[in-house]
Amino acid sequence: LVATGNCRNQLSWVSQELEKEDLVKEQDMEEEAPRFNVLEEAFNGNGNGCANVEATQSAILKVLTRVNRFQMRVRKHIEDNYTEFLPNNTSPDIFLEESGSLNREIHDMLENLGSEGLDALDEANVKMAGNGRQLREILLGLGVSEHVLRIDELFQCVEEAKATKDYLVLLDLVGRLRAFIYGDDSVDGDAQVATPEVRRIFKALECYETIKVKYHVQAYMLQQSLQERFDRLVQLQCKSFPTSRCVTLQVSRDQTQLQDIVQALFQEPYNPARLCEFLLDNCIEPVIMRPVMADYSEEADGGTYVRLSLSYATKEPSSAQLRPNYKQVLENLRLLLHTLAGINCSVSRDQHVFGIIGDHVKDKMLKLLVDECLIPAVPESTEEYQTSTLCEDVAQLEQLLVDSFIINPEQDRALGQFVEKYETYYRNRMYRRVLETAREIIQRDLQDMVLVAPNNHSAEVANDPFLFPRCMISKSAQVSRSLNETIDYALMDSFSPAGLCQTNGPHSSPAHG
Repeated sequence: LVATGNCRNQLSWVSQELEKEDLVKEQDMEEEAPRFNVLEEAFNGNGNGCANVEATQSAILKVLTRVNRFQMRVRKHIEDNYTEFLPNNTSPDIFLEESGSLNREIHDMLENLGSEGLDALDEANVKMAGNGRQLREILLGLGVSEHVLRIDELFQCVEEAKATKDYLVLLDLVGRLRAFIYGDDSVDGDAQVATPEVRRIFKALECYETIKVKYHVQAYMLQQSLQERFDRLVQLQCKSFPTSRCVTLQVSRDQTQLQDIVQALFQEPYNPARLCEFLLDNCIEPVIMRPVMADYSEEADGGTYVRLSLSYATKEPSSAQLRPNYKQVLENLRLLLHTLAGINCSVSRDQHVFGIIGDHVKDKMLKLLVDECLIPAVPESTEEYQTSTLCEDVAQLEQLLVDSFIINPEQDRALGQFVEKYETYYRNRMYRRVLETAREIIQRDLQDMVLVAPNNHSAEVANDPFLFPRCMISKSAQVSRSLNETIDYALMDSFSPAGLCQTNGPHSSPAHG
């Protein structure tokens, strides 16, 4: 397109040459462009084995004329599609084929101008160098035209793939469109999209903004279509009642279709926040925090879906007695992972779907699991400690999460650290239980009080400091004091046989306690 302006100054002279030699004919745009043998005319056209400067220049200008006409047709094709939005059924393949033919001819001409042409026409070095620069400008213009045509071809391929609902092909085509439009270095690894010069000129074209808008429309429509298909294959429902909630997860058993949709949907631009929030708030957190009734079926809807239903109360638990058993919590988590296992496919070389979901939910899930489920499940007595399998169960769950790619064993160490600190948790809970038991005994004992020295009022005690003041003490303290007095008195009298006999007499009377 840029070369068009550079060629206009030569068009009048070219028209005269065309009338003299009568060699250029109008060609229909749908016919295959014949190969124009410019080298033979340039170097053998006059029968002397080597053409003069005028013959070579004439051949070059004829190529310029063909390029000019070709680019005019390309300009009209692009303007119809992206500026005027007129109906245009012309395939870009015709233009791409003609562009390739012109590219080959110009490259051949440049090669011969650099060797045979310049050697044979020493007197025309300056003119030939100028012609070479002109040809390179033409190549740049052809490169821009071809770049736009390939984008147009990709848009047509997108429409064809949408008709067949081949979502993986659609995803690849949209990715290639992004590479061509935004100037990514490569599409297929080492295949360069365009040179920096072509990209710079392409971004300055009038149709560039329109092409970008069309690309974003196609990308958005693809994502919406993939999301709709995913919602039909993975059905997540939540029904809330005044005091309870029922959550249903249904996953299609058509693994081929399901994994194609998931693989196409879970690409880098996709944000799974809505899915992760649903799983965390309605499934994972209630399973850990509340008693949950789970119903799992592999033959739902005539065997086409795997279904998991979770029912639980929404009212906050009032005591630790309502805390679910840790074994039931781990079993429900396994059921949840097993139900969703169909979507856990690889979306890239080193990433799976559960890994993407895990990045959003694993931190809160592990914290809740350790703080609200595992630590309260640590035994409080020696008998419970000897029969507990908590460490083994936690290790199995951690391995399941690692195998499912939800956690990274080298970075997510919450469960492993719990197992390492298990002995400390056990001793702390056992000591806390002992202290709580002792406190309960003391509190019960303080509720059973007796009066001591009922006749020693404050006035009497003030006059006689040797009197014990009237007060209330626990009955256990009184019994303990009386027992100590009895033991001391018995020890004092144990040295005489009479004293031993008297222990069954007055020492046991109420006067001695």
